[in-house]
Amino acid sequence: MEQVKEDYEIAIREINTAQEVKDIEFILNTSQSGNASFITPHINGELDGIIISCMEPISVKITFDESENIVLFDMVSYSGDAYLPLRVGGLANTGENFENSPEKWALNNKLKISISGGYNKDISFCVRYK
Repeated sequence: MEQVKEDYEIAIREINTAQEVKDIEFILNTSQSGNASFITPHINGELDGIIISCMEPISVKITFDESENIVLFDMVSYSGDAYLPLRVGGLANTGENFENSPEKWALNNKLKISISGGYNKDISFCVRYK
């Protein structure tokens, strides 16, 4: 019986998986209409969260620019300073909705952020993604 010799080479490569966190910061002013909207530049990555800062109650709606039927966030009366870790809502095959899913939005889109509230109010936003 002839014996077969095999050679193996094992190489270990270190892959840097840490991605740089990127921020898109802007301020919306409701001016004399009480409404304002902003379309972000194209975002390609995972949405970590959105920081919103306003002192008086406003309505905030965040959707995809290309399809406003897909709603990432919608609140009628929002005020204060908060970091909102927006996550994808899970749906079971029974139709039950799980809102606190750990899954992040994987974006390859522009986001449309629309607000309405009092006149001439400044609202600060920071969209954070990797």
